[in-house]
Amino acid sequence: MKAYSKPNIVKVGNPLYAKHGATGQVYPFVREEIEGIPVSKLVKKFGSPLFVFSETVMREKYRQTFQSIKARYPNVLNTGVYPVWSRFGFNLENGQAWAAVRRILKSRKLRVGGVHCHIGTFILDPTAYSKAARKLSEFIKNIENISGEKIQFLDLGGGFASLSHLKGIYQPPEVAVPSVEDYAEAIGKELSWLASRRPAPTLFMELGRHLVDEAGFLITQVVGDKLLPDGRRSYVIDAGVNLLYTSTWYKFRVDLDHEVKGLMTPSVLNGPLCMNIDTVDEAILLPRLKRHQNLILSPVGAYNVTQWMQFIQYRPAIVLITEKGKVEVLRRAERLEDLNQLESA
Repeated sequence: MKAYSKPNIVKVGNPLYAKHGATGQVYPFVREEIEGIPVSKLVKKFGSPLFVFSETVMREKYRQTFQSIKARYPNVLNTGVYPVWSRFGFNLENGQAWAAVRRILKSRKLRVGGVHCHIGTFILDPTAYSKAARKLSEFIKNIENISGEKIQFLDLGGGFASLSHLKGIYQPPEVAVPSVEDYAEAIGKELSWLASRRPAPTLFMELGRHLVDEAGFLITQVVGDKLLPDGRRSYVIDAGVNLLYTSTWYKFRVDLDHEVKGLMTPSVLNGPLCMNIDTVDEAILLPRLKRHQNLILSPVGAYNVTQWMQFIQYRPAIVLITEKGKVEVLRRAERLEDLNQLESA
């Protein structure tokens, strides 16, 4: 008979998350460099906040996407979804699209050169593209039978998701977001009849977000902090919703540019604006951070620069790190004279 042994309490080395924080010694996400360029060096030269884009990431995403689609459809230039994007174009289900085709065919000055659809944005289900391609295939066959001419192009719009983490989705984007191979397979199997033509109609894909989102980083600094009444610590950073339009629906990855040890506590990242809604991340575990600590937020390459606003803060510089490791200024930081020159005398 085995002798009774008193149970032991064994210390677990990994961080254990509890009501008041986590016991991990080191913040797990550290990014000292972006494409080989130290974050501290970029901040010293261009200031903070700073948008940084990687040419290497953009070109690699393009190559992967192009090859994946081209393997299933030879001539590529570069539904089940709710809510339905009914604001744009002609509805195929209620006959609007056919009415438009009939008017074109009756005209002596117009011809149907191709068809275009757009089923939505950030599509997480590749089968939506299968349904769209299937319905468009039937539409194209009917057009060609009536007109007696072959179409020259097909545009399936955009909507491929990037590795951004949508708020409300539990799974990380590496799990929730389909691969480009999944999208390409869903499209290719429904368009094989067009792909077999010589020459095949040109397939257009409008994949801006998919190609550039993960290539964009925003370097920002802690400028202050305070303890909130609910026990969370609010860190004020020099980049807020004025620069991060997509923070409304994305939870960004937050990296530090060096290791920081300490108790991980529930924290909030607030921007510098005079609005209570200027919150970049309302729930994040962070060690105790000091002023001037550099944070790197990603992916932020899509929509933020194009939809940023000049409010209280000047808009920052944008730099590109080329494939050769050279840092090029795409747009310098704003200055007071930039704003003054727009005013009438």
